[in-house]
Amino acid sequence: MRADFTPAIRHALAERAGHRCSFPGCDLPTSGPSDESNTASSRSGTACHIIAASTGRSARRVVSNTPHEKLVSIENGIWMCRNHGKLIDDDETRFTIELLRQWRQYSEQRARLAQRGKSIDNQSLGLFSHKIKIHGGDAKYIHTEVGCGFADSGVETFWGRDNARLVRDFFIEVSLNALTHGKASEVSIEFCPREILYCDNGGIFDPRKLRASTLRSGATVAVKHLFEKLGNRSVLSVEESDDGHNQISFALLRTLEDLESHSPCILRAPQNISKNSKRASSFFGCETVFVEVPDYSAFSMAFRIEKHIKEQLLNKKIVFVKNDVSNAVMQELLQTFPNAEVLEI
Repeated sequence: MRADFTPAIRHALAERAGHRCSFPGCDLPTSGPSDESNTASSRSGTACHIIAASTGRSARRVVSNTPHEKLVSIENGIWMCRNHGKLIDDDETRFTIELLRQWRQYSEQRARLAQRGKSIDNQSLGLFSHKIKIHGGDAKYIHTEVGCGFADSGVETFWGRDNARLVRDFFIEVSLNALTHGKASEVSIEFCPREILYCDNGGIFDPRKLRASTLRSGATVAVKHLFEKLGNRSVLSVEESDDGHNQISFALLRTLEDLESHSPCILRAPQNISKNSKRASSFFGCETVFVEVPDYSAFSMAFRIEKHIKEQLLNKKIVFVKNDVSNAVMQELLQTFPNAEVLEI
């Protein structure tokens, strides 16, 4: 017997989601006026089960021995528009229990803030944790599999559409290269809150080397676009695992915390320097050094930073990292270091 929600539970789920779809990037309103009369309303949302409401041949989100009262409880529901509601019910393999619970938590936080007249700060939030695997025989489905993985993990929502699509193109091409030229039997892409982790068991390959290639291949073009658009806003690491697999990690730098977590090449602002801070020798292996420009820095701080850089950095590419700093102060720094770039986070 199917465990259906009561009308009261469905109504509560809709209200807790702010009457908007919980699918990442959809946000479609699920209620509004109807043309039937001046008082009629139209409802296009649906309450979906996180743990499957019934068992069957196609059911995947089944947890055996789940009590009926838990299946019909509000904790087991998520509010969706009709299109995405049907999608997650039809494909229980793609949409896991853990993924749907993350969506619901996000949509309720968004509604909570909207009620207070605020918008959710996607810049500070991490991706939805999720993992996809693609096997050698499924190479023709790579574009769809990777594309769906990016959509389900909220990469466009949290990293921005253009950034997300650049990164998505890169991982599609790297995956395709591994399963065809590299003879890999499996590719996995794991979406973590602050980074994307890739692994394949094909021939050893470092996509960063394609930056110097003159070959016009999909992977080469994808790598060049990625570095051209996001080179100083991201950290791309490549290594061979102990069992001989290719491992790639990609992190988009959206906050100073992201930068500190993924790059050792950071020169803190003078007032944030401690006796244990990195000295020039610490940047020996750094091609690019990120230099912090603190919020509210005025011209005197810019002069201190200039001196700080000249004392510690020689022949390094400099990227100034700033948020709330005036254009005039940044122009002063760029006059002294005309080849430097600016990363606003």
